[in-house]
Order: sequence, then structure tokens, then C-alpha cells
Amino acid sequence: MQCHHSFLLVAAFGTTSTTLNYLIYVMAKYPEIQEKMREEVEEALRKSGELDYNTVMGLTYVNQVMQETLRMYPPVIIFTTREAEVDREVNGLKIPAGTTIMAPTPTYQVHMDERYWPEPEQFDPDR
Repeated sequence: MQCHHSFLLVAAFGTTSTTLNYLIYVMAKYPEIQEKMREEVEEALRKSGELDYNTVMGLTYVNQVMQETLRMYPPVIIFTTREAEVDREVNGLKIPAGTTIMAPTPTYQVHMDERYWPEPEQFDPDR
């Protein structure tokens, strides 16, 4: 159990730190976005008096910026796994039945596909 816990902490550290680094980059590159985020946080603090869980979950624009940051700068590669049901040979490579096959999902390419995201290279938290 401790081993799993340690693994999760290390795995979460890498993705979280990568995402936060890109978020800081976005805030530096787009000061108008940073200002709008600051205003939303200040308004939430005026209303609730503290940044508790519910207050943070209510920060709509901050969440939009985070989602757009993750779209443009995904911190992980996602793998799709399948198991070969029958023996196959692909381009001379023999794949026995029962073999687990892992293929990377092209996350960045999907996030930059104009069919899903108009002007995908544009950072736009208001999508």
C-alpha cells in the first residue's frame, strides 16, 4: 500500500508541476488573462472571506484558464491498450493472441485539430 501511495505522489508531482509551470507561462504571456483571474479571486474572497474548497470550485474563469492550459500543453501522453484476440502478423512482426498492445493517443494533435477547436493555436479560455 505504501508503495502505491508513494508512486501516486510522485506521478502527481510531475504532472502538477508541469501544468503549473505552463499556467505561470500563460499568465506571464497574457497579462490581461492574469488580471481577469486576479479580479475573480479577489471578488470571491470579498464574498466568502476565505479560499476554501467551495470558493475555489466556484472560480469559473480560473478553471477555464486551467482547462485551456491543459488543452494546449498536455502534461502526459495517454496510452490506449488493447489485447490481441488472435495471432497476427503485421509488417513481419508476429503478435501472439493475448499480447497487450499499447499505442500512444495523439493528445496534442487532437487538441490542435481545427475540426474540434476553432483557431486551435490561439489561447482562448472563453471557448
